[in-house]
This record gives sequence, C-alpha cells and structure tokens, in this order.
Amino acid sequence: MNIEIVAIVLFLTLLVAQSSEASSMRCSRGIASEGDTRQEILEKCGEPADKEIWEPGLRNRNTNTPKKGVVRVEFWTYGPDGGVYRRLRFIDDKLVQVQIIWN
Repeated sequence: MNIEIVAIVLFLTLLVAQSSEASSMRCSRGIASEGDTRQEILEKCGEPADKEIWEPGLRNRNTNTPKKGVVRVEFWTYGPDGGVYRRLRFIDDKLVQVQIIWN
C-alpha cells in the first residue's frame, strides 16, 4: 500500500513539475550563473543547441539605432540532458534567467 501511495505522489509531482527556474546551471567547464555574460556562458557551456533572438523593435527613424530603454533578448537552449532542457534568457549581454524544462 505504501508503494502505491509513493508511486501516485511521484507521478503527480512529475505531471505538475513541467518547468521550474534555477539561478545557475552546471556546465562541463564551470557553473553558469545569473549575471554572467554570453561570452562567459559560451566558455563554460559551449554552443547551445538552439538560439532565439528578439531584436529591439523600436528604432530611431533617422539613425536606425534602438531607442533608449529598448533591449535585445536572447533565449539559448541546452539539452536534452537526461530528458531535461535548460533555457537561458539574456537581456542585452547578461544572463537573467535559467529555466528548467522537463521533457
């Protein structure tokens, strides 16, 4: 009976926990932490499996440069590693979020 309860609780936990957040991620050459630059992440973790880049949408008409306060956002995805993907979000050049996605 106890094994059945544990199995049900484990199943429900896995079902609910599809993604979570962390402040760092272990890589082959170090630990990637919030606040690290893209270059530091590349040195520690290598190239990601996927990159998504959101360029600033608001630009000055005359110079075609981003307006003040508008940022570049990048999403880098690493994995799968044991069925787990890690999605890193950068604002401008800094890592601001590590999201863990269970597959």
